[in-house]
Amino acid sequence: MNLQNDTHFDETHSTPVPEDTSSSPTPTPTETPAKTKRIMRSDNPIIQACLGELFRFSSPIQIETRLRSLRRQFVCVDGDEHDSLILWVHDFQITSNEDTQGFVGHFACISGKTLLDGALTLSITKVPMPLADHPHKKRPKQPHPNGAHPIMRRINKEYIYPTEDEALQDLAALHAEFPDVSIPASPEKLYIIIYDRSDKTRGPVRKVVMRVIAVEDENADENTPTQGYKIVIKDNNRRSGGGKGIAAMTLAGDQMMGR
Repeated sequence: MNLQNDTHFDETHSTPVPEDTSSSPTPTPTETPAKTKRIMRSDNPIIQACLGELFRFSSPIQIETRLRSLRRQFVCVDGDEHDSLILWVHDFQITSNEDTQGFVGHFACISGKTLLDGALTLSITKVPMPLADHPHKKRPKQPHPNGAHPIMRRINKEYIYPTEDEALQDLAALHAEFPDVSIPASPEKLYIIIYDRSDKTRGPVRKVVMRVIAVEDENADENTPTQGYKIVIKDNNRRSGGGKGIAAMTLAGDQMMGR
């Protein structure tokens, strides 16, 4: 299945070359380049109008013009049909069972339709496809956060939070998502077990403590004492004497890893 593109590239000069226009109108200068095409969403007014069959056209040419406009703006997966197109729509007609499986959208076919009064409209129908063929799907739930987790990415990049509250929210969100392997010692401090394969001499999990700290601004004055806040991460090497809570978390992590 190939993505629909409006231009191809000459291998010699590496410049956009218009497609053969023998079967389609010449692209206009206002067309959106393929790399900037967007993913369609179910709340887009065009999708809502197609669902209700609210469009009214007087000729097939008007339908072709509308579909051509959609191809220029949104990622499509069909060829160059003049009276229909298939695109992926975020949050489109997902059943509860599909939501559990990890679907976050569906392919849909938008096509021309003749109504009983002779008027032309556009309708949309769901096109079932295996989840593996979808461009977007839910991230599989992991027992531990790893480097790909969005909060972990911010921590590892030493992201500076503008406010302390934003940093505290990230710590709270980590605990809420991974309650079985984390203990909030305070709003500013979190014990948690993460995936980390950076050190080949140890196992894939790492017990750490995260803290929210203020980042001092070198040019600070009494009105702006800090530059912001960040979450620092250090190894948690406490194996005994750390309290029942920490011991319980360590045991839970060991049990999950089969140790």
